[in-house]
Amino acid sequence: MFAVPDFDPIVGGTTRQTRLQAEALVRRGHDVTVVTRRLEKQLPEWERVAGLDVVRLGPAGRTPSADRRALLSLTRWLARHRRKVEILQVVMWPDAALAAASIGLASRTALLWAIQGEVTHTLLRETSLIRRAKAQARRPALARIKHVTLTARMSDEFHEVGMEVDDTIIPVPVDLDHFRPPTESERTEARAALEVAPDAFTVLYVGHLQRRKAVDRLITAVGELRQDKPRIRLLVVGGSRGARDDTEEALRQQVEVGGLAEVVSFCGTSADPRRCYWAADVLALPSEREGMPNCLLEALACGVPCVAPASAGGAEVLAPDVGIVPPTNTPEDLRAALAALAGDEQRRRAMSARAREHVAPYGVERIADDYERLYARMTGR
Repeated sequence: MFAVPDFDPIVGGTTRQTRLQAEALVRRGHDVTVVTRRLEKQLPEWERVAGLDVVRLGPAGRTPSADRRALLSLTRWLARHRRKVEILQVVMWPDAALAAASIGLASRTALLWAIQGEVTHTLLRETSLIRRAKAQARRPALARIKHVTLTARMSDEFHEVGMEVDDTIIPVPVDLDHFRPPTESERTEARAALEVAPDAFTVLYVGHLQRRKAVDRLITAVGELRQDKPRIRLLVVGGSRGARDDTEEALRQQVEVGGLAEVVSFCGTSADPRRCYWAADVLALPSEREGMPNCLLEALACGVPCVAPASAGGAEVLAPDVGIVPPTNTPEDLRAALAALAGDEQRRRAMSARAREHVAPYGVERIADDYERLYARMTGR
């Protein structure tokens, strides 16, 4: 069973990662149930999707009250079904792992941490009295479950907060059959559909429009680069989630005030951004914190060079022959990296040719192998 805060049809990296892993396990003969929050009223409480039983719990919305009620519903649901649970895979929902431990499922629970800094945020002791008390209360339960991180850098966080846990590093899967380089006609059609001129240097951003993604810095960088590269375009794929840290409205205002309406296009959310990758010359991710972003792997699988600082996962995912890792995510450093690629088409082509091979180790079946080995250790099979 998977416990994940967001799932289809909610769009996002966590959703896609969970679905790819769950569907791979179904293909291998496992029975898989996904338990998630019922974030929108129109979504059914239960449905079967691509061989997965999807159960949605709690009230609609993303308020703290709705989160608490969803967690309580999850605890009750797990208690009723605990005998059926051989493995509980929790994804980016630490309190769900605590709920599982509270009803005796600790030895069968694995918690995936998907964003750099979340371990520190959840368990750090040097903070306010209330958060310190919550962190101390979490530690005993979290020490009894298995943990999965995406990178060695994320794994090191446990040591930094003074916890010794049983953790395994398993990266994000990418669907290499679906995300692939386009043919010439597919690229032409994709750019035409997105109203991108054939000679426009096109930068792509894919992700939520939230504060930690720092999309405002990318917009500033593109606006400055426009002075030297007037035919530049920025496609922003993503939108608001109804959360307190949404930035879409502020970003739209930034574009309007900066006179960038003809440069920056807000494309909305997309459950399948493949066409956007096909239209792009480079993907840029300016985030302040990431784990191993789906968009970097998907872009590379489509043959798109990437720009991402270490804070956005660039140091873990990219290599000099497929992308650029700028020193920081400041507009100045982002602009310099983009300018280097904008002025060197031959370099972009070489990166594109190498990108597909670079992400081969992240194929879905290889990642499913890693998880099956983890689950075998947990069950003794």
